[in-house]
Amino acid sequence: MVIGYGSTRDKLSLYSSGSGGVAEMAAHVPEEVVFGFLSFEGSGVLVTHVSEKIRGLAHQKTVAEFFDRHDVTVNTTRPSELTPIMLRGKTRHLAIKSVIPMG
Repeated sequence: MVIGYGSTRDKLSLYSSGSGGVAEMAAHVPEEVVFGFLSFEGSGVLVTHVSEKIRGLAHQKTVAEFFDRHDVTVNTTRPSELTPIMLRGKTRHLAIKSVIPMG
């Protein structure tokens, strides 16, 4: 799922949704501020994308609270940064924690 501001400055709307994973999301990230949520290898990932051409994130906290079931947040400035390798690196610690016995 990818959401963004469109032609507004303060109202987020759905840009796209799908089941194609990280490759599909990266293909739908425009050159503006957008937020995405996807499931990656059992982890919920919140993506905050701020184009290199744009500064500022007024709603990052609100979006993170809305997607309260995310396990990790990643930030990108170029769609090409959003890859399975990058996400695997960001979520690797979650897989390790899930196999370590507690107690």
